[in-house]
Amino acid sequence: MSTSDLCDRICHFFYKVLPEAELRKCFSKEKLSLVVKESVNLSKLGELTEIQEISTLQDHEVSQSTRFLILALLDNIRFGSKESDVLKNLLFKHLGYHDLEYESCIEQRRQ
Repeated sequence: MSTSDLCDRICHFFYKVLPEAELRKCFSKEKLSLVVKESVNLSKLGELTEIQEISTLQDHEVSQSTRFLILALLDNIRFGSKESDVLKNLLFKHLGYHDLEYESCIEQRRQ
């Protein structure tokens, strides 16, 4: 993947996906799965030195993409408990483990 492709991917996530997550009216399971997968992939890429240099130039914390997505979704008042359950399952699926910080954040939002 070229540097230009990486920059496009980072910009797409931070300037399109995150704002849409805060404002979207409905969330299909497929769409939610795609954005969670993209955020997890970017978070993993953000740990690489090359990506850290690119993200610093663009003033983004790519390694925190998943956290930013979760916060954006939970800020959306249309994101309900049904979607929260789906989100927890998708995070486990794409991360490969239960992240207690993310899960407790989602649970607090549901109360």
